[in-house]
Amino acid sequence: MSPLWRDRIGVELAPHRIAWVRLARGLQPGVVIKGMENVAPQTNAPVWQAALAQLQQLMQSQEWKNADVAIVLSNHFVRYDCLPWNAAVKSEEEQLALARHRLLQVYGTMAQTWAARISPAKKGAARLVAAIDEALLEMLKLATAEAGLKLYSVQPYLMASFNHYAKQLTQSEGWFVAAESGRFALALFRSGSWQHVQLRRGIGMAALHEWLERENLAIGDPTFCREVFLFAPELAKEALLPDYQLHRMELPARHGYSPITDVQYSIALSGVA
Repeated sequence: MSPLWRDRIGVELAPHRIAWVRLARGLQPGVVIKGMENVAPQTNAPVWQAALAQLQQLMQSQEWKNADVAIVLSNHFVRYDCLPWNAAVKSEEEQLALARHRLLQVYGTMAQTWAARISPAKKGAARLVAAIDEALLEMLKLATAEAGLKLYSVQPYLMASFNHYAKQLTQSEGWFVAAESGRFALALFRSGSWQHVQLRRGIGMAALHEWLERENLAIGDPTFCREVFLFAPELAKEALLPDYQLHRMELPARHGYSPITDVQYSIALSGVA
């Protein structure tokens, strides 16, 4: 089968659950299978270990055969930073070295065991840095290879969701927020450049409102940014965000998937849609 016609499986890997969708490609694209499993986190182990062990078993099932796999990692597994533009840093290798240095400054020696990636950006713009445990990345590669699957991509949830809307947001500025169970990723972008990024704990609009107020104050800009682009599939659609201009971001409906009744699969689908 041509790689252009192979199905893709989108996976949400989170501490408390694994959600996955199989997306058929070709003449009749659409979601053909959906699955969800709860995960019981292990004590005295990396936060991702229980979910990874369960994912390894899932990959052996017949429903996963002959497909490429795109994994969206919960922000519980990811750390972020903004890498300011530096004209003296020329190559990608130098950029990555600088990003690793900044992670060590922010997070200490634990960052020595992280795999870091930096987002593309235009000249003069800051770049977003995302880092995960190197062991998690290597074990995901091993698990897919052992199952006879091709690992198409591994993306942090913040980037997987933002990438869907990047083109329509290039002329905008505001906070992009990726919400999931117990955690918000808040990233401020202006003039096509990342300005600030933070991970914060909380549930619901009241908690998000409080964190936006705090982060606006922390930045020190006298003019608070009041535009919010929110990707929060499982947050009630009628929920409001006082004092902010709220834009709800949703994946479009397609065969086998509704953004209304299938919200629990939206994060998984964001990696392949």
